[in-house]
Amino acid sequence: MRNIHLQEKIEGSPELLFGEASHLELKIPHKKVLLVASNSISKTWINQLVKKYPSITNIIYKSPGEPDSDQVNECTSQIKQKPDAILGIGGGSVLDFVKAISITLKTGHKIEKYEFGEQLIMDAIPIYLIPTTCGSGSEVTPYAVINNSTTGRKFTLTSDLICASRCAINYKLIEDLPRSVILDTAIDAFTHCLESALNKDSYELSREFSIDGLYLALTTFKDLNDAKLSDNTLKKLSTLGTLGGLAISRSRTGLIHTLNVSLAPYVNASHGKLNGLLINYVLKFNLSFYNGYLSSLFNEVGIKKFQDDIDVAVFIHEFLSELIDMEEINFSNLIEKKESIIERMLQDNGLEKVNHGPINKDMVYFRSEEHTSELQSP
Repeated sequence: MRNIHLQEKIEGSPELLFGEASHLELKIPHKKVLLVASNSISKTWINQLVKKYPSITNIIYKSPGEPDSDQVNECTSQIKQKPDAILGIGGGSVLDFVKAISITLKTGHKIEKYEFGEQLIMDAIPIYLIPTTCGSGSEVTPYAVINNSTTGRKFTLTSDLICASRCAINYKLIEDLPRSVILDTAIDAFTHCLESALNKDSYELSREFSIDGLYLALTTFKDLNDAKLSDNTLKKLSTLGTLGGLAISRSRTGLIHTLNVSLAPYVNASHGKLNGLLINYVLKFNLSFYNGYLSSLFNEVGIKKFQDDIDVAVFIHEFLSELIDMEEINFSNLIEKKESIIERMLQDNGLEKVNHGPINKDMVYFRSEEHTSELQSP
């Protein structure tokens, strides 16, 4: 049994507050605070925040879905009184949206100007974050993912300036989420931990976060079938999400997420499920390049003893099959999109430094059959 305990302050990370009252303990020392919230969050939580933080002068509710550049720019133009700080409460898309407007409200630049470095992130409004899901880890990362509304391309903002000053991890916030959302975000957190740990350039602390997160996922996901999730399960899931975020903030995501970004516009699957489906393809592709690294990692996790890398890959496939339908991804409409998908994947310039197998245009191919087209790995 692993003893997992997150410190309230980890060097290089936001100050972390835990517990049922943590959202009321953020100590926001600013006079004009903009509150940005998911439009699905209970008004009870909003009322608590407004009562606790009288410096909240404006409230914006973000609509569902990943943040796009039009949303960010429109919101920026509509806010007439620039806040001193932004408090965000919601899932990963809300927290990423907060990070984006913290830049645009401070600088006045359109957010897409930061996509290819036309503008550099030189300043941002301080932010305070309260996650309501257990997957993105955005509350502790220097990243925000935005969709370019014109091109449809996802791009990642990266800067320590969009790290939260403090964040509150309140497990009670995920209690009333639909089970499908909890599962989807938890698989995303599992993927963060897996990719960070498999990163060839991972740091010791990142690996430590990843191994703890993998242990939590492998021992806790079975409880997602319970009729009611216990407080203990909710605490573990919340911790998993934060561990995943801490891991990728010191390492980065890998081929699974890069493929996800490349395929998402053409595949009808949620972010977490698509990650779960792609894990098998990526492990299969890299299997001959791990040279025992995969089995060594999972033996360190300590769930069971694995003989070799293949043993781990089979175990992970069976583990995920208990959670999601692991049918072959049907890419029947993707043959004609092949070049753009591969082009988008190859735009991830740092991928070859972290992936065990080679990264090139020939690493994936599409096999066309009478009734289906599938993404295949050699």
